[in-house]
Amino acid sequence: MSKRAKWLLRTFTFLVMMYLLLISGIFYPLAQRLQIPFASFMNYFNFGDPVLFTDYYSDNLEHIWLYIYVSMNIFSGVTLVTFFEFLVKLAKKNG
Repeated sequence: MSKRAKWLLRTFTFLVMMYLLLISGIFYPLAQRLQIPFASFMNYFNFGDPVLFTDYYSDNLEHIWLYIYVSMNIFSGVTLVTFFEFLVKLAKKNG
């Protein structure tokens, strides 16, 4: 299999996994729970506006939830693609 085909297969697998993870909502409760702790962590990096993330109903807090949710899905997608690639290498080696 050529390098181009391998990367195309990896990219396609990653996009499919990301879509399935986003649709399933498996990380939804975790992202909701991490919303407030992550906002308080981000307050250390607000150089101009110290109250940017302190309001519980602000738009910034909603954006943080979305960033956490998408980043967890991206990390899981990359991990799954790496795991599947490892399984394919093991199958080729043993068979």
